[in-house]
Amino acid sequence: MDKRTLKWSTVFGIAMLYSSVVCVTAAAGEIEYPLLNTTQDTLTPKAGRKIIQFSILASTSTQSEDVHSDTMRSRARKRTEQPDYADVQYGPYERNKLDIWLAENESPTPLVVYFHGGGFFTGDKHTIRQSLNKQNLLSSLLAAGISVAAVNYRLSTTAPYPAQMHDGARALQFLRYNAARYNIDPARIGVSGTSAGGGISLWLAFHEDLSDPVSKDPINRLSTRVSAAVVYNTQTTYDPRKIMKLFNTKHVEWPLIKFFGMYTANDVNDPKYHPLFIDASSINHLTTDDVPVLLYYSQAEIPLEANTRGHKHIHHPRFGQLLKEKMDQLVIVCVLKLREDYRNSSSNVIKDSVNFFIDAFNKNNHAFPDKPSIQLPSVH
Repeated sequence: MDKRTLKWSTVFGIAMLYSSVVCVTAAAGEIEYPLLNTTQDTLTPKAGRKIIQFSILASTSTQSEDVHSDTMRSRARKRTEQPDYADVQYGPYERNKLDIWLAENESPTPLVVYFHGGGFFTGDKHTIRQSLNKQNLLSSLLAAGISVAAVNYRLSTTAPYPAQMHDGARALQFLRYNAARYNIDPARIGVSGTSAGGGISLWLAFHEDLSDPVSKDPINRLSTRVSAAVVYNTQTTYDPRKIMKLFNTKHVEWPLIKFFGMYTANDVNDPKYHPLFIDASSINHLTTDDVPVLLYYSQAEIPLEANTRGHKHIHHPRFGQLLKEKMDQLVIVCVLKLREDYRNSSSNVIKDSVNFFIDAFNKNNHAFPDKPSIQLPSVH
């Protein structure tokens, strides 16, 4: 079988599996999400992606020295209690809602899109202002002149993979489409998240552009590419076979079973699921033209005993090491930070996260399609 035949056989197989396993169909008149491309060469640039140079005007450039201004931080922290826009509907499904906090700036601001954690089966966008660490991230980004959107997505209890990633892509397209309304710069959008939300972020950061230039929906025509990703305690592969090998365990945890629409752990051996395992793992989409990444793990880098259950290895830094090794080979910026790195340091993970985004936004040269010259829809 030649490479082209193999490619289309794989795509057809995933399309058939998606229709039979996911069983998530938009009602008449609802928006269709773009299909996955599952056969990406991991060593070449992504097909159809434009690379152009953006001119970052001084008036819109964010400055590192302003990040930790006490005055700016205090004002931003007070603003984190309630978003400027709450429960904005970005797609056709019930959980397709996001909250937006706008940084104070007359010029268009960069944007960080945050995806919550919860094993894909639970969690909510409200965690960004309920957790102290996330509050600090939110207020620090706002103080740096960076707007923030926190996104809800469909959970695996009602919609298995790839619903969560597709919802993340839709949120990016929606925010780009409404860039003028929210005073954000569509050329400078980053993604962030914890655990499952970090997995969505990395998948979007590495996956080829899911824009559909011929879609009847103008939002779907816009790019899903981003400028950078900062993730916390996340997984870089969701392939149960690789996870079992990586941590020398025989266990496949329930959240992963549910994520792929499987019924029992024995389904891991069913070949029909294997293309999904591959496609869901962000590390498999990595190519030479991908964006910089910062990974942080609060769990210590310690060996685990054989057959350790998932709650002990699911946030293990070995996931981050696996990704960094591959990104280093491809000469892509990847910063891996562990909790022990900050024990005798004047810095902290929030400070490093914000400055990482600032540096990426000010160096950004990743492309996105031009915004459509049509009237923006009403947003409630």
